[in-house]
Amino acid sequence: MEIMVYVIVFFIIGYAITKILKENNKIILAILGIAIFWGFYYHPMWGLVSLGEMAMGYFVVRFNES
Repeated sequence: MEIMVYVIVFFIIGYAITKILKENNKIILAILGIAIFWGFYYHPMWGLVSLGEMAMGYFVVRFNES
């Protein structure tokens, strides 16, 4: 159950970052920075998982814009 909370949280973070920041370079750097921090804080695998979840939030915003 705890894993689903992280999925939702990182999806919302990716979604919010994409809505707040407008430049793709800044968005990618912010998402990568959070994922790298998370990977150091927990385990590299969880950093990659959080990167995927935030990327999912990014792509939801980008695909709904067009």
